[in-house]
Amino acid sequence: MSILDQLNPKAQFKKLFFKRLPQIREDLSMMLDALFLEMADKHQCNPFEMTLLLLKMKQQAVGKFFDGNKNEIGAFDAGALIQELFIKQLATMPEMIKGYVLDELGTEDTTKMVLKALKSRRLLIHYGEDDEFVFVEVTKKGNKVIDLDDFFNTFDF
Repeated sequence: MSILDQLNPKAQFKKLFFKRLPQIREDLSMMLDALFLEMADKHQCNPFEMTLLLLKMKQQAVGKFFDGNKNEIGAFDAGALIQELFIKQLATMPEMIKGYVLDELGTEDTTKMVLKALKSRRLLIHYGEDDEFVFVEVTKKGNKVIDLDDFFNTFDF
């Protein structure tokens, strides 16, 4: 990679984004934890038995919660939530890079990135045995546990 490529704001943003992945994962985990607890409290169910399905419906990223009996107990705009997390992370970037990213996105939001990343698959999220979140990619070919970094790597910046 040439020095010009390294100085490119897009390349710098990608580099900073992936450097910040541990913090992004932690923020996402805290956000998911709060969502699971809120939904469990609202529907009097055990959050450790619940699952969250993240999917593309029409042109929207949607999150659907299911209880331990696989009954749908709630849905929300997942794109808006991811947008909120993205804006929070963007605020930590240097002004030059932040300005570049906002110029590139224009009036678009991160929902399009999320929809592209979801493509024809769904993400199933639940608590694992160690009380950490497990991410399962659900496709026509079957289910596969994935690392969250794998999902972020599918984002097209």
